[in-house]
Amino acid sequence: MNGEWASNLELIGVNLLDKLTCQMRSYWTNLHDNEICAVSAPTDITSINGYGYHVVAGGKETCAGDNGSPLLCDINGDMTLVGVNSRGYEECGAEGYPAIHVSMNSIQTWVDDVITNESGTIWTEWSKCDTDCKQTRLRSKYESEVRECKGVCFKPTVDIINDSLRTCSISQNRKKRDVQYQKRIMDGQPVGQGSMPYVAKLGCGPFSKIN
Repeated sequence: MNGEWASNLELIGVNLLDKLTCQMRSYWTNLHDNEICAVSAPTDITSINGYGYHVVAGGKETCAGDNGSPLLCDINGDMTLVGVNSRGYEECGAEGYPAIHVSMNSIQTWVDDVITNESGTIWTEWSKCDTDCKQTRLRSKYESEVRECKGVCFKPTVDIINDSLRTCSISQNRKKRDVQYQKRIMDGQPVGQGSMPYVAKLGCGPFSKIN
C-alpha cells in the first residue's frame, strides 16, 4: 500500500470470481452484473462475512495507478483479455476486498464498434457496385476509399433518339428522275421462288416493291 512505485511492468497470478461468488466471498455488496473480481483464494483463517463464508485473502491486488490494467487468461494457449481493472477498495490488498474488473464480454460490442468506426484500423468489406460501377469501403466514419468495380459491371444508359433518322428524305433532283423497277440481282444469280426461304428482298421508296 505504501511501497514505492514500480519502474517496470509487473504481474500477479489471481483467481477470478463472477459477481455472485465474489459477493458471497467478500465484503462487496455493490457489484454490477458486468463486473468480475480478481483475488487470492479464501482460507480457513480469513474472516467470515455476513453470508457465513470465509472471505478472500488479501495481499494480491491492483493498487494506485493500475486502473485500466489488463486481466489476462490463458485460453487454449492464447493470452486473452477478459477484463479491465476499474475500481477497488481504498486500502490496496485488504482482506475481503478484491480488485474489481469490467468483463470484456459485457463491452465487446462497444469495443468492436469503436475499433471499426473510430480508430480507423479495420476496413469494411467492399460494397456492391453502384450505378457508376464504383465500389466503396470504410475505415472509419471519416475515411473511405473508392475503386472501379472488379468484374463485370454495366452502367445504365439513356436512350438517345436521333430525329433525323425517323424519316427518309429524297432530294428534289432524285424525285424528278424516271426510275424504273428492274427485276435483276446485282452480282448474283437468279433463283427459283421459295428455294431460299430465309432470303428476302426489301425495298424502300415509291419506286420499289417487296417480293
